[in-house]
Amino acid sequence: PTASKNNGKHISTCLKILDMTGLKLSALNQLK
Repeated sequence: PTASKNNGKHISTCLKILDMTGLKLSALNQLK
């Protein structure tokens, strides 16, 4: 159970990072 909880946290952090990078990429594309 603890492992799955830790894995869930890891996935959510990855998703957050991906979301942030996606926003940065979209902003850069808009600047172009």
